[in-house]
Amino acid sequence: MSFRILRLRSMSRAMFLMALLNASVCTAQSEKVLPPVVVSRVVKRTVAVGQSFVGSVKPSKRAVIGSAVSGRVVEFPVNEGDRVIKGATLSQLLTATITLELDIA
Repeated sequence: MSFRILRLRSMSRAMFLMALLNASVCTAQSEKVLPPVVVSRVVKRTVAVGQSFVGSVKPSKRAVIGSAVSGRVVEFPVNEGDRVIKGATLSQLLTATITLELDIA
């Protein structure tokens, strides 16, 4: 036999062994146990939209307000937890006392 034929045979044997090795690795990987797939029929029904929870809600920001003058609060148009905008009236003082103090000064 010529050297070329021997070389082809040894290459074909090497390729055969590589393919055999690759097949055994693929078989070993495919033998891993996979979790079963659960299949269910599609059912049309109403889904609850809301849920109820019990807990406490705390504000992310808190502000302390005060006044430059003292006086009696007559009206307080906002409640705790209400959202207010800049410049909104938060309370109304009794102006008769302040007016008298201004007249005396």
